[in-house]
Amino acid sequence: MAVKWLCEIVFWAFLVLAALTAASARYHRALLARVTGVLALLAGLILMGGMHAQTGRPPLSGAYESLSFMALILSGLALASQFGKEASPLLAAITWGAVTLLLALLGIMPRQVFPDWFIYQFPWTRAFFLCRVAAMALLFYSSLTALARPGGNLENETRRALITRSRRFLILGTALFLVGEVSGFYWCLTWRGDYWRWNRNFLESTMIFLLASAALHLPPKLAVRPRALRIAYTLPGFLAITAYLIHLLTDRA
Repeated sequence: MAVKWLCEIVFWAFLVLAALTAASARYHRALLARVTGVLALLAGLILMGGMHAQTGRPPLSGAYESLSFMALILSGLALASQFGKEASPLLAAITWGAVTLLLALLGIMPRQVFPDWFIYQFPWTRAFFLCRVAAMALLFYSSLTALARPGGNLENETRRALITRSRRFLILGTALFLVGEVSGFYWCLTWRGDYWRWNRNFLESTMIFLLASAALHLPPKLAVRPRALRIAYTLPGFLAITAYLIHLLTDRA
């Protein structure tokens, strides 16, 4: 019970700090944004530790666990975008804003862990959920990075750096997504699940993979057009996060 209450306090601290960091980055308060960003990341880590203490495993499925885990990954990426030669205040503000939005959704949802939802003791099951949630966070970050890229031609160094970063995380997210899919196929095969029957999940997974593949293999004439690149790199992540949020809302209903 004490751990649960601690998680509640830390969750709200995480939400407030993420919102404060987003506002600070947006209005170019770099030092304040870095301080609150570090504190927000620490709050997210403590929240994950509290979930692990309650369940004895990493956060896997359910809105509370998965959205908090995605928020933690995005927090780390947002904080990284605030430092170094490729620092981007706009990308940091957008990403911290996305973290705030995910946590705000949890503010109106039940915040509880589900230790017995699935056969979590098997590594293939854990790999599926961990890879799926982490991949969605990376794909979503790729989309946010594409949106943060200023318009204009690709000769500008900042624009080139952001589009390169967006492509990098699109590749990483797609690769991790496929690892999760393979794990899920093996899990269903072993336990005679619905691997043989086409359903909504498989359709969504196929659409995400096809969009990501298309974005990474644009024809040369489109690959040099800033608007085409922005649209192509934005769609996979937004499709992934939208489909998952729809699942959470419909399952809750």
